Amino acid sequence: MHQTISTGHYGNDTVVGKVIDAESAVKIRDADIPVSGELKFLNLDWYAAWGERYVALNHSNTPVSFISLESVTGTILGACPYVLKSYPGCKILSLAGYYYPFRSIIIDKDAVPESVKALVKTLHKSKLANVVRLGPLEQEAEITQNIEKAFKEQKWLCHKVIHGQQHAVALPNSFEEYTSQLSKKMLGNMRREKNKLRKLGDVRDVKYSGLSAEEWAPVIDACAQVEKNSWVNKADNGKSVMHNEEMFWKRLLQDADTSARTTILITYLDDKPISYNVALDSGEWRYGLSAHFDEEYKKLGVGGATHMLVIEDAIAKGIKKLNMGYGFASYKQRWNAEPTSDLIEYFYFRPNILGGLLYLASQVKEFVDDQRPKLNRLMGKAIHYRN
Repeated sequence: MHQTISTGHYGNDTVVGKVIDAESAVKIRDADIPVSGELKFLNLDWYAAWGERYVALNHSNTPVSFISLESVTGTILGACPYVLKSYPGCKILSLAGYYYPFRSIIIDKDAVPESVKALVKTLHKSKLANVVRLGPLEQEAEITQNIEKAFKEQKWLCHKVIHGQQHAVALPNSFEEYTSQLSKKMLGNMRREKNKLRKLGDVRDVKYSGLSAEEWAPVIDACAQVEKNSWVNKADNGKSVMHNEEMFWKRLLQDADTSARTTILITYLDDKPISYNVALDSGEWRYGLSAHFDEEYKKLGVGGATHMLVIEDAIAKGIKKLNMGYGFASYKQRWNAEPTSDLIEYFYFRPNILGGLLYLASQVKEFVDDQRPKLNRLMGKAIHYRN
């Protein structure tokens, strides 16, 4: 079941956008779309695992749907997975996919401009939604640049939310060469902290990769245990990646391709997991998805030691770049990471009266959020003087 909406052009061929249901999406799985190296981790299992997580968290029956991008001769050139949420008088279409390392549309690397144009025309003409939410996307990615251009041509209004600038490490050919670039003080501290840790018990660093679903289950549980005892869980800031997210990871790693791309390093003290690092390989990139340590061992540098093992493993595998994500820039620069692309959430509003009002509301909200700290300070001073 599908509905053909609009077309773009790909050389002498034509790109057709089709709104399809989940059952019809199986043809996307079989298409083997030649995406660029940094997007090779994306597949239907990635979106299916996220979709099951989405349904569970939102108590929703809304499945992940797709817009298929095809040539008129039947070649699958791309796919945009999405979920649709309905509110009184408004529908919001959101790009599906796990938050880390980023979200993206699957598109043939040789047909990006034409396919994106067909996608945006499909969104514009189908009346699927009043608001289209895409992100977090890498701002400097070719797909993102073409998305901005295509929506602008259709006169949609755009509101951007910047999440932060990613940092990445260019990895040399040998681990020795990499460590020679780091601070001698930092390396010395790591050795001393590791020796202190060894005095507390048996220290084991274990690497897991390419396991079966049954073999992954206790590994995921060990990571969740570490994160439960980490600062991120104690801060209760909603940023847990493994703890309370075990269902997603266990479902995702049922896929053989994702299992082979995933590497988890865990440091154990005796039989207790005290630090973990989860990485995902795609082309010449390794993405750091999550890394935490037990707060009890904070002063022994266990997080950094596990991270060093991840880098050593990446270099041994011939990985050329390590994406460390955004946030904590000063810490990442200690590992020789350099700033790269911003991660941005895009909200596109349909060019009509309702879309204009929703866009205006987003601007007002952003202004209020920006001014709230100043207002809080003024209120604090007023209360102080009044007392």
